[in-house]
Amino acid sequence: MLKAMKRSLLGRLPSLFSWRISIFAGSFVLIGLVAVVTSHAAGPYVATEAENGTISGAATTASDATASGGQYAALDAPTPTPTGSSTCPLPAYPNPSCAGLPSGTTFTNTVNGDYTVSTGGQVIDAWHITGTLIIQAANVVIKNSQIDDHIDNEAAPSSSFTINDSTVGPTTCSTEGWPSINGHHFTANRVHLRNHQDSVDMVGDAITIADSLFQPCYQPASVVGSDGFHSDGVQDQCSATCTGITLNHDTIDARAYYGGQSWGNSALNLGSQADGLHIRSVTLKNNLFMGGSYTTDLRWDAGLSWIVTGNSWVQGAWTYAPISTESTCSNQTWGVDTASNLPNRIVVIDANYNVTSVANTTGCVD
Repeated sequence: MLKAMKRSLLGRLPSLFSWRISIFAGSFVLIGLVAVVTSHAAGPYVATEAENGTISGAATTASDATASGGQYAALDAPTPTPTGSSTCPLPAYPNPSCAGLPSGTTFTNTVNGDYTVSTGGQVIDAWHITGTLIIQAANVVIKNSQIDDHIDNEAAPSSSFTINDSTVGPTTCSTEGWPSINGHHFTANRVHLRNHQDSVDMVGDAITIADSLFQPCYQPASVVGSDGFHSDGVQDQCSATCTGITLNHDTIDARAYYGGQSWGNSALNLGSQADGLHIRSVTLKNNLFMGGSYTTDLRWDAGLSWIVTGNSWVQGAWTYAPISTESTCSNQTWGVDTASNLPNRIVVIDANYNVTSVANTTGCVD
């Protein structure tokens, strides 16, 4: 959908791992090799041919046409996250218990309505803003806070911000056409983005989001006009070329339920023809995706090869297919993630986003 469809017709309102390998070597010749490997990760990873024998414990088998016997054994492993402080590292994925405003937070300041930041480096810590947070300055820091409407820095090209351990969005589905974050030049860690049509609209360069939970919602045409919400986890809304989006260990739940039915458009809507071919340099690592017609619409257009490693798509949580790249696989690098040792795969989950089984591995799909 075009920007005008999502924002004008929908009534966009103005209120607005280091592996440390320790090898002791003596002055004699070793026959064979003994290596002691230590890691700060919380558990092991196993990958071996699995056509014979019994798999037990936490290991699972998964299909791979290139493996002997057509399958391998795999055990999920934790991976260090960019911030090193996620309370739900792999094999877990972010859920409301480990993403968003920490339970028990006491607010030190409440702002009734919108709030505009115009001072560079301002720190917003343990605030409750009942309206929109508008950022017009650089190096703003938001943490341990709740913003009931959304965050927006589109109108200020030189602005930037970091947001950690915070919740953005109302408690019920908004009828506005805004995303939870409408922005550029920001880093988000352990945030919960909820109850807007989109979780993130990328309107400029340099977005990095880790250990976070995205939960967009749906409203029908009878409520918001046009043909209703086109709910996406992340959508590029770049009116000109924008570069650099990294998603690492995020849960993007774009099922966007309404009346018991899933109405989501996509978990990732990046570079689709309708929205313009403007996005460059995309990195997707160790994320969990679900929902939508095509769960991830990943259309490379120009620039560096997109990196897609270690991600999981929820089995059956799509209308047509989990993946569409519109014939751009030759410009995307898919495979096992070097930090987590996980392949891209189709999985089954429980209600708390825990992986209960692996259906199969997957590569890029044109």
